[in-house]
Amino acid sequence: MIDRETTASLFLMAARKNAKRGKTPKAKSKIKKPVKVAKASKAKKPAPKKKAAPKPVKKAAAKKAAPAKKAAAPKTYPPVKLPELPEIEGYVRSLPPPVVPIVNKLRQVVRDAAPEARELLDPNGPAYDANGLFARIEASDREVLVTFLRGAQLEAPEGTLAGDGDSRAISVASLDDLKENVLQALVRQAVMLNVQDPSSGAV
Repeated sequence: MIDRETTASLFLMAARKNAKRGKTPKAKSKIKKPVKVAKASKAKKPAPKKKAAPKPVKKAAAKKAAPAKKAAAPKTYPPVKLPELPEIEGYVRSLPPPVVPIVNKLRQVVRDAAPEARELLDPNGPAYDANGLFARIEASDREVLVTFLRGAQLEAPEGTLAGDGDSRAISVASLDDLKENVLQALVRQAVMLNVQDPSSGAV
């Protein structure tokens, strides 16, 4: 057997030779084999929980809809009727029979269109006052005129009103010729005109 000293000397001699050649002996390194790491066993996923069946929803008992209340019918008011004036009634009866129904109809139309107006009798026939005199009914043997004292300021269909100056009149020879809606519109205009600008002919 070679003792340690002999081994050391041999190693030293070899080192010197290698030094001259430019090589140094490398100590044999012990290569450790890689340690195999045991693969971790895959964790088993927990089985999905079974969803509980939804509880049946109890349907609320449908409330019976209350019967709709019937809308209250709008109140209707009877047309304002002015008291009959004996002097006017006497004047109308004194007129020629053919124009009596025309005069009465015109009186009714004017009174319905202007229930706030005051009916009175002037020398020419029934007259109407609302914050001032605005119209009168004048009868002849064959026709009846509805004269508006401020007729020149009223708006009317062409050919409806005739006359000169401030006053204008509608001529009615028979009830078939009467256009109630036109007459009523003129009456309302005349009343509003007196309200905004009082007539100087108030009675």
